[in-house]
Amino acid sequence: MNTNAGGSSEGRASKSAAKREAKAIEELAQWLIDLPIERRRALPIDPALIDHAEFAATRSKGAARRERLSIAKRLRKDVDAVAILDTARAATQQHSASERAQFRQVEQLRDQLLDERNDARALVHDAGFDEATAAAVLSAVDAYRRAGSERDRKRFGRDVFRQVRDAMADQLGVRG
Repeated sequence: MNTNAGGSSEGRASKSAAKREAKAIEELAQWLIDLPIERRRALPIDPALIDHAEFAATRSKGAARRERLSIAKRLRKDVDAVAILDTARAATQQHSASERAQFRQVEQLRDQLLDERNDARALVHDAGFDEATAAAVLSAVDAYRRAGSERDRKRFGRDVFRQVRDAMADQLGVRG
């Protein structure tokens, strides 16, 4: 008979905590599986674990689930790999957040440039683009504003977005 009903035994986590930990490790295993091959192979973890994740990425739904559980089981035994993967995942999420913020900035500037009530030249000047880039962006904005059909306006709007995105990436030194 269990005299410690509802409590935890000496040194052991509660059932709920154990389940949360198991779920977190399983999510980490899924993240490893979903990671692009190049990034997965660049991780400083056991190559067998990487091979296992690559195999899981090519399996059908049921087989992929079994492989994910198998990877999670391996991870429970490899504390160093869990720490490395947690750090890599956090860095990826932080990078993704900055990419989303930059994307919103590009969209905002594009929307301001396409709004005919705004002075496109002043906006481009305020953005700090060099002369050649500013000329390319203004040319794309002009093409958008002169477009007759909705289809052409959408196409030129995408062009403005690409011009602005590339110009901002160049400013930040993101593009090579």
